[in-house]
Amino acid sequence: MLFNELDINGEIRVLNSNESTSILVSEVSSLFEQCKKNNRFNFSGIIVYNEELNSRKIIKPPFSFSVGHYGNSLMYDNEYNKAMFEIQKIPKKLDDINNEIIKMSKAT
Repeated sequence: MLFNELDINGEIRVLNSNESTSILVSEVSSLFEQCKKNNRFNFSGIIVYNEELNSRKIIKPPFSFSVGHYGNSLMYDNEYNKAMFEIQKIPKKLDDINNEIIKMSKAT
């Protein structure tokens, strides 16, 4: 699975003992857009590495993770501003509904 354009195959050349690394998966909003589009929130695979630098022994532990539980996380830098913007649309929608009800009642 390709998580981002920056790292084509997720390969890490050398990682010594007691070192760690991480690979950017995606920013939250684009990851959830992709997950919702594909209806896929669980990921799994195999991490392949040599036991030691010059070793022929290849280790292939499985991994899995889910992002489904982050579905209600903030998607914008300031979620409050986005919410206030959306809430401001409610009176217009209520007026539209009221006007339709008036039209329907006059038609009968």
